[in-house]
Amino acid sequence: MYGFATAYMMTGDERFLEGAERGTEYLREHMRFLDVDENIVYWYHGIDVHGRQETKIFASEFGDDFDGIPAYEQIYALRGRSRPTA
Repeated sequence: MYGFATAYMMTGDERFLEGAERGTEYLREHMRFLDVDENIVYWYHGIDVHGRQETKIFASEFGDDFDGIPAYEQIYALRGRSRPTA
C-alpha cells in the first residue's frame, strides 16, 4: 500500500490511489482487532489460511518478540489511507 500511495502522489494516477485504498480496507477488515472494552486497536501479525479457514496470528512467533504486539504494520495502513492535500 505504501508503494501504491507513493505512486499516486508522484503521478496522480487514480488507479494507484484505488490500490492503496483497497489494500488499506483489506487490512482494516482482516488484520485488526478492536478491543471495545479498552478502546484499543491491535494489528494481527499475519493470517494462516487453510482452505476457507483463517487463523489470526496475533504475535510474532520469532524468539526476539515472542508474545509481543507488533505495530509496524500500522504505518502502511495509515499511509495508504491518507490523501495528499495539494
